[in-house]
Amino acid sequence: MAAASCTDVEASWCRQSLISRYGPVEVTQNAKATLNPLGEAAWLFQIVCDRFESCLQFCDYLVCKRGPELDTILESVLTFHMSESLIWLSGVTWDNNNHTDRLLVEAISETYDVVYVDSPHRCHWAGWLRGKPPAVEQVLPRVLRLRVPAPPLATKPVGRAVARALQLWTLRRGLPAGTIASAVVVASPVTRFPPGLRCRRILYLTDDWVAGAPLMGLSSRWVRRVLAANAREADALAAVSPALLGMLSSFGAKGMPAEVVPNGAPPPYLPPHGSESVAFFVGNLNERIDLAYLEAVVDVGVKLRVVGPCVSRDPTFRRRLKSLLKRSGVEWVGHVVPSKQVAQELASVRVGLLPYATTPFNQGSFPMKIMDYLAAGLPVVSTDLDASRW
Repeated sequence: MAAASCTDVEASWCRQSLISRYGPVEVTQNAKATLNPLGEAAWLFQIVCDRFESCLQFCDYLVCKRGPELDTILESVLTFHMSESLIWLSGVTWDNNNHTDRLLVEAISETYDVVYVDSPHRCHWAGWLRGKPPAVEQVLPRVLRLRVPAPPLATKPVGRAVARALQLWTLRRGLPAGTIASAVVVASPVTRFPPGLRCRRILYLTDDWVAGAPLMGLSSRWVRRVLAANAREADALAAVSPALLGMLSSFGAKGMPAEVVPNGAPPPYLPPHGSESVAFFVGNLNERIDLAYLEAVVDVGVKLRVVGPCVSRDPTFRRRLKSLLKRSGVEWVGHVVPSKQVAQELASVRVGLLPYATTPFNQGSFPMKIMDYLAAGLPVVSTDLDASRW
């Protein structure tokens, strides 16, 4: 193959062509250098990598403009330097066990690279200033986790703006060099789609965030405003239940691709081997639960085992829960436990409970614990929720 070089004239032509098609680009010092074919391709990649939606589009463009003789070199450079990743902006942190976002990302990572961005949290400052672990962590071979710190008063107007800036900076800085976003998924009640990403935008609802805003300590008006903006900007919609997907129509999200993507069943757990009649509940203990059902279980003499932290904001609920957990026959593990321990607990009990109150928030949800119970071979006793009837 004949040697090729990048002259000042050619560099100027390339820059002007790119500006006319994709807007201003930042030209590096290499623009005035004479490069071999490999260096030329690497330079062109460097100034336009954030302007193309896929490696293939970039390759086709350069081959068309620079001549077919560079085809082989360009493909080798792009294969080495560029990778496409799905960006997942979550409403929860990766450490929460068995939540919808994590399980779905784990499944997707069997085929695609994923950058998982945690929701902002005040405990995520460690290593963040340096951009080092634990702020940046390879949690799975194909999943890169980015922790986002939260400022004080992150749910207040000024704090929201700061949290938004921290999240965008974390994402921009944390993306590996040469990474191109193939799609971005927003699965958070308070996160807007990042500006400047030329890729497919997917809004994924895991709960009725507007109805559940008080439980999360958020403003319902703020959540509704963010959700409406994301619905308008999205290229596709997804939700864990038909009710949630239908709710998006009230935000003007019509005429675009929309799918129900329900929670999936985890792998089968240990076979049940419990010899005692123990009823079991796992999950956060808050106002979503109708305590009357758990109290009735204990009243008839059935042992009750509860696994999960108390995250209630209502003093009355907390007092009533505390009284229940102190009763004879009630065993409480008051913290989040690893998935393997949950599997062991499920194998040692007789029935799984889903004592959720029949509120709009709960009716729109698809609790993961239903799938956990069924995967463990347990019968499930649930309140009358839409998800329980599927």
